[in-house]
Amino acid sequence: LVQPISDSSAKAIRLTNNAAADHSPAWEPDGRRIAFVSTRGGDSDIYLADLNDTSGGRFINISNTPKAIESHPIWSRDGHTLAWASNAYNDRPNGIYIWNRTTPHIPASWVGEGNRAAWNARGDSLLAMLKSENKNYLTAYALDGALLLQPYPLPGTLDGMIWLPDALPEELPKSYSDSAALTPAPLWEKKLSRPEALSVRQNLSE
Repeated sequence: LVQPISDSSAKAIRLTNNAAADHSPAWEPDGRRIAFVSTRGGDSDIYLADLNDTSGGRFINISNTPKAIESHPIWSRDGHTLAWASNAYNDRPNGIYIWNRTTPHIPASWVGEGNRAAWNARGDSLLAMLKSENKNYLTAYALDGALLLQPYPLPGTLDGMIWLPDALPEELPKSYSDSAALTPAPLWEKKLSRPEALSVRQNLSE
């Protein structure tokens, strides 16, 4: 759905009306195209909706990768390039892919491993989030796949990110400083167990 916000009385406009799941919309900077994830083709692909096209060809599958699950589309600031994450089950590698709107016939190219991406202001490199079973990492790539930042372990869970064009102010917004001041309770606590009935050699620790 697209909801006009300049007029609170305006009704939301339904953009998609498919029985499949359509989600994770990402506006192109010029506001006339929306990338989104849809399962209408049988698995999660990246589709492009052209708001200027009112015909049946408005929706185009731009990832078109059977047996792969795409997610988290994000446009570069100039609107020329779209990045997304792919969890592939065929001979394609998992990770971040980029697609250029100016050469739509050329398939998306793999940049590097990652689950989410964030563009820099120039549109020539990407931050990416890596997930392992117990850790999240931050890394960065040039568009040709060159590694710009060795995977850096993060102190907590990362659910999303943006790459701001300017540095943050020295005095962070209050919501930032309040969050940074919080110390969440640990999820587990170390305990030693030394049953009296066992010999020293049989004492257990966990």
